[in-house]
Amino acid sequence: MYISQGNALQGYRTNEVNGVPVIKNSRFRFCQGISNPTGTKVVGIDVFDISTSDDLMYVAGKHHKVQRVEWTSNTCAATVTAGTESTSSNKDETARALNAADIRITKNISALNVSDGKILFSHNGYVDELTESRFTTTDKDIAWQIQYGGVLDSRLEGAVNAIKAILSDNTLTSGANFGFGYWNAGELGKDDNATPSKGGGKGGKYCNKNSTSCDYFGGWNETRKRSQVCTQNSCLKVAVSPEGANQTLGVLGDLETSFGTDAEAFSQIARDYFFSNGSPHDPNSDCQLNYVIVIGDGLVVKSGTDSNNNIGRTAGRLRELRTQKGVKTLFVAYGNGIRPDGKLLFDEMAVAGSCDAAGGADCEPTIVASTPLELQTTLNQKIRQILAERLAFTAPSITATIQEGGSLYQAQFAYEQYGEWQGTILRKTLNADGTVNHDVNSPGNWDAAEQVKIQSAGGPADPNNSDSRKIWTVFDGGEEDYIESGWDNLKEESATFLETEMERLGYVTLVSCVLETGRTHQIRAHMKHIGHTLFNDERYGGEKILKGTTFTKYKQFVDNAFKALPRQALHAKTLGFVHPSSGELMRFNTPIPEDMVLCIEKWRAYAQHQQE
Repeated sequence: MYISQGNALQGYRTNEVNGVPVIKNSRFRFCQGISNPTGTKVVGIDVFDISTSDDLMYVAGKHHKVQRVEWTSNTCAATVTAGTESTSSNKDETARALNAADIRITKNISALNVSDGKILFSHNGYVDELTESRFTTTDKDIAWQIQYGGVLDSRLEGAVNAIKAILSDNTLTSGANFGFGYWNAGELGKDDNATPSKGGGKGGKYCNKNSTSCDYFGGWNETRKRSQVCTQNSCLKVAVSPEGANQTLGVLGDLETSFGTDAEAFSQIARDYFFSNGSPHDPNSDCQLNYVIVIGDGLVVKSGTDSNNNIGRTAGRLRELRTQKGVKTLFVAYGNGIRPDGKLLFDEMAVAGSCDAAGGADCEPTIVASTPLELQTTLNQKIRQILAERLAFTAPSITATIQEGGSLYQAQFAYEQYGEWQGTILRKTLNADGTVNHDVNSPGNWDAAEQVKIQSAGGPADPNNSDSRKIWTVFDGGEEDYIESGWDNLKEESATFLETEMERLGYVTLVSCVLETGRTHQIRAHMKHIGHTLFNDERYGGEKILKGTTFTKYKQFVDNAFKALPRQALHAKTLGFVHPSSGELMRFNTPIPEDMVLCIEKWRAYAQHQQE
């Protein structure tokens, strides 16, 4: 039996007593490691593993080295040494091309294992693989194979990276002005334990109580363009302005965590800022939209809501912002450690910040983001939605002449980037005197959206529950000409053809889609919207394991499928257009690429195995 202790490796013989191995009193081997080994000296040993016999071992520890150690009787010697201290990873290196001395080790080696001809060792979230047969004096420089994993960001680091990604996207920052502040609890920076009773002021632990009140804003400092109070605990660091996004990128690296989550901190900063002389709110603007986005990862105090016994002024401040300044407050519950009672507080504050009562049309639900990527994605989508709220497109079309009267067709659609434009077509009577009859209930006037609803199954004009709408799409086996099909081929008679357009493969489905408008990301965005993100589509969250079992083997299978198809699983199989000169319908088909075929076959095999 071998034990590592105090940078040394100790070997003991055992006897079997009543079927149980018992250590003998004296050790028969001892190998003392040191911090800076040279030659055949052995590194300080924290972790080790035995190879084919206990005369050959591999050791590692605190000193960024991995060694092959051989025993001669009770004397140990390092015959191969690899590793160098570094803050960089080996992720971009090529197998067998990284010299032993150049293998970058980021922190203390915490685990080491030898199995199946591989030496695996871990450090700071990384796992490096060496080929054991090549970890010799002659071949050590071609022993390194690959590095797995990576460093896990703290929750704060993840949030900072998400915010950086959003503020670096000029498609967002060109349409909105940004500012930035942070909050927790306390007035005094790092002295969290200070209390007024001891003459120490108000620290984080004091301010984080429901019975206390602290100052987090202190007025607007026009010279420095920030709040007067600016400590580790709270600060409106960057004023809302056209330069706010770039300025925020410059201060995000200075953030630190501290004690407490006092809701009065962010609510006081937001309320007092918008009511100060530095406020970005323009009372004379009809189209300005102002939002406060609050990101929190824990149970807050002094929310001023029902579940907190209405303690605190937060809810009242949010209502004041909304009703007097038109400023809505959005809430993001960030991280996977928020308890149900904490989520309830977020939901209650979200109501106070966006609408008069829960369930109202204007209510904004709490945005839930468990990971940094979800935080980035959900905030990105919400900001784009906000930017599109005041954008709409309308186009009139007039039949006949004004003198004779006729019809005015008005298309009205709300803009949504990367999504469906929702709207309708209105038919209005154009009178002979040039006036327009806008009454939608007048004879001859109609709203296309309402007419389509009436035609759908279960509509008011549909007592038999049939569906009289005409829907046409392109699919193999169906009519290519929409006129031949009467503009209607998505129906029961086409089911046998439509069923061939998808194939269930366990927890994924192979689907055929048809583009209708050709907008950017149409398929990817729509699949995300209906809850079926494309496999390995990193932008929309498909690079995570979204469905399936929790078994390690399943996770390894999905990881292998990701490696087989290192991109989103989307292929344009058929493209077509009408030739502008000849009027001929041109169609072009391309086979599914090899990487996608390989991924599909892996899932087919998995699905078949599950059925057996």
